Amino acid sequence: MSAINKLERLHNSSNYRISNIADSLHVSSPAISRTIKTLENKGYVERNMDKLNRRNTLVRLTENGTAVFENECNQIYCFMNNVVNQMGEEKLNELFLLSNELLENVEKEIKSREKD
Repeated sequence: MSAINKLERLHNSSNYRISNIADSLHVSSPAISRTIKTLENKGYVERNMDKLNRRNTLVRLTENGTAVFENECNQIYCFMNNVVNQMGEEKLNELFLLSNELLENVEKEIKSREKD
């Protein structure tokens, strides 16, 4: 649902081919089709035939799917906000510094391996 929502916001449209969703997630189309079928059974998405090309199936979030997606995002936001608040500003700053140092070391290691 996240991929469909993201595509909707990026392209200001509400219907996407399964191949578009698969490409945006770097997942195979058959895997997306299976997932879409599950979401469709729950009433979160609906499929429609592309009027311009009958071989393509278009997928869009239903009102229920959009509501469930927004609720889940809200719950994740609240959860992460509570976790971050429990850590405190000092520990968060330390975490960011260490994360940046780790990223720099990863990039150095990647570059050194590319040279070999």
